[in-house]
Amino acid sequence: MHRYFLYYGGITSGDTITQMFTELVDLWERASVDGTPVRDIVGDDPVDFTETFAKSYQGKEWIDKERARLNKAFDQAIGKETRS
Repeated sequence: MHRYFLYYGGITSGDTITQMFTELVDLWERASVDGTPVRDIVGDDPVDFTETFAKSYQGKEWIDKERARLNKAFDQAIGKETRS
């Protein structure tokens, strides 16, 4: 899950990542103590569980920078078109 979070989540905020992983560790520790089966936690689709878990943590993502860059590129291109 750790590896998948890093690829899927794209979160760049260290505080957000730390909180997410701390709460994930807490979840698995409680499940272990309680004897909760893994499938009772993740269900039939571990990918869906992991993505849903990651989405619940809001933070700045690497894609935000790329979105801003793309918008700026279009703004600049449009600006050049209108000046011609």
